[in-house]
Amino acid sequence: METAFGQHELSTSLGPIPVRVSGSGGPAILAVHGMLADGRIWDQVAAHLATARGSQIRVVLPDLPMGAHRHAVPDRQALTPPAVAATLAEILDALQISEAVLAGNDTGGAVAQIAVAGNPDRFPGLVLTSCDALDHFPPPALRPLQRMIALPGVTCAVVWMFSRPQLLARPGPLNLVARHPIDPALVADWMRNARQREIRRDFAAFFAACDKLATLAAAQHLRSYPGRAVIAWSRGDRLFPARDADRLAEIIPHARQHPIDDALTFSPLDQPQAVADAILLAMDSMTARE
Repeated sequence: METAFGQHELSTSLGPIPVRVSGSGGPAILAVHGMLADGRIWDQVAAHLATARGSQIRVVLPDLPMGAHRHAVPDRQALTPPAVAATLAEILDALQISEAVLAGNDTGGAVAQIAVAGNPDRFPGLVLTSCDALDHFPPPALRPLQRMIALPGVTCAVVWMFSRPQLLARPGPLNLVARHPIDPALVADWMRNARQREIRRDFAAFFAACDKLATLAAAQHLRSYPGRAVIAWSRGDRLFPARDADRLAEIIPHARQHPIDDALTFSPLDQPQAVADAILLAMDSMTARE
């Protein structure tokens, strides 16, 4: 399935951010990707949403500066998860969208939690697929890499490592994120951007700034979140503990769990229909208010 997107390049406090928008009118979904990826990880989810509820759904897919972006940020020292979270409201402002369901995957889930905690009225629905949360930001498996990321050559090695098919594009015992094959051309495109010197430096700065203090603080605010949250964790996720899904469901007042089968962290690619269904559940919080 292919979806028609309008292309935008929006000015934000972190510089220009490419954004694609599908659909028109009706409620909006803003979907956030993780590190070393971009908004295309949500394309198949957008295709399923395009056929739901009379196609009256806008899907907003930004390419945020988290390692596979195309434009280096003007001020690398300002590139932190809270700063990326702040750009989400800027993107909605530029598109003249008053509110949106916010969906996050992988690192994008942490960014989504931070954004909702700071501006809950702007995001009346929240969908968290397997992602960083609470005291797992970054996740345990990536903490050794984070501690070394500032050393010479480490960022190049990380990009080279994730360029290997067996670690990202091809499913198998070494692949922590995908149960099913990922288009090698998509992975190659992500890593082509990440290999650029200034983009690598942005990635290293953002990765170094990932800190559990930000997600723990967000969790405290989420205890009073008035919107509907759907926790759509992948069963058997290899990066993010299943207990975090339970803890988030306990913390957020109007949360429900919607586990995703036959998927790892990249559930928007592994099981796009199931992720779209989770988003539709969260959308009910918006339509009920209209």
